[in-house]
Amino acid sequence: MVEGTTNTDGSLSALLVTIQTPRLMGQVTAVSTDGTYTITGRMGTGSEMVTTTASTVYVNASGATVLPSSITTGTRISAEGTLSTDGKTMTATRITVLPAGSNGRGGHFPGSKAPKSGATATPGTTTTSGSGV
Repeated sequence: MVEGTTNTDGSLSALLVTIQTPRLMGQVTAVSTDGTYTITGRMGTGSEMVTTTASTVYVNASGATVLPSSITTGTRISAEGTLSTDGKTMTATRITVLPAGSNGRGGHFPGSKAPKSGATATPGTTTTSGSGV
């Protein structure tokens, strides 16, 4: 997303640029010993894979660190990272363990925009502000 003003020549002077990190959400249906999770696919059909690396960060919905062992079959997760070209496998940089009973939709993730006077980052977004961005 870009916010800014249109110049007389039709170009845009950006005041705020927000880049959304790819995200997969679903219920874990299988946990592999190599740190791969199979989750329910979008719209509840099929399945998607979430792979992890040694640098994957695990947190709960409040942002507190949790152990990878807290993710078991039935756990709902939201994974952020690099999505494969077919959209079915993600290499996660961050996995959020969602609260029990959560459907994974509409969860509160604090702030998604930075004030125009400065830049801040929120899990799942990179925000830059200033002119000429």
